[in-house]
Amino acid sequence: MIGEGLSSRTVRYVHTVCRHALQDAVDFGLLPVNPTMKAKAPKLARSTIVLPNPDQAQILLREADNHRQRALWYVIALTGMRRGEALGLQWGDIDWSAKTLTVQRNLVEKSHLGIRVHTPKTAHGHRLIALSNFMISILRTHQQLQQAERLAAGNDWQEGLWIFTTQRGTWTSPRNAYRSFQRLLVRAGLEPMRIHAFRHAMATAWLNQGVPIKVVSERLGHANISITLQIYGHLLPNMQADAADKMDAWLAGHREADPPKF
Repeated sequence: MIGEGLSSRTVRYVHTVCRHALQDAVDFGLLPVNPTMKAKAPKLARSTIVLPNPDQAQILLREADNHRQRALWYVIALTGMRRGEALGLQWGDIDWSAKTLTVQRNLVEKSHLGIRVHTPKTAHGHRLIALSNFMISILRTHQQLQQAERLAAGNDWQEGLWIFTTQRGTWTSPRNAYRSFQRLLVRAGLEPMRIHAFRHAMATAWLNQGVPIKVVSERLGHANISITLQIYGHLLPNMQADAADKMDAWLAGHREADPPKF
């Protein structure tokens, strides 16, 4: 499979499925041994993630200000949500008074199955995300625009609960969202990148600003903090250096205020 050009991640998935299936056969007495136990899965090759820098993010969001799905790009760029999680949002997921939204579904599109609504894979994926006053304003404006589109569509509008819809009220497919994002990048004069890049960029910004990694992990919906460390752990040495500098500054100030006695 590696020789055919498949990714290490795909090969590892196949290896895992085969190992479990054949282990069941051993447990059921159908096989004497599990032959996959001696087949070593390839190491997971991590691809380099192209992240937008702060200036590029600003350029993209300025271009998004002229897009009918402006709120979608702001939600993805500023909350760290996955594309499918953002597209799966319904108006009932927002608590306007508490300024929070609840992530409780994921829109997934497969070529042979179409669009499906899934629940988060883990309990951590089902999470509460705090919203800033700015994000509340963005979503309120989007709600008003959707109401205008509902009136314009008339009988063609398909009533639903989705936040991010087509101009007829149906859900926005993940593939169409991807295509729209790529067109947005072209108009903004930016290089092609995945929508997911803005999730990584947001997490990187949080960590660089000193947000505790546990909080970042919870906001991203990772199953456990070790996943966050595995992806973003390379940022922590810089944070440790900053912590060391702050400790030196604190000690220097402390000693000036209370010089040691000999």
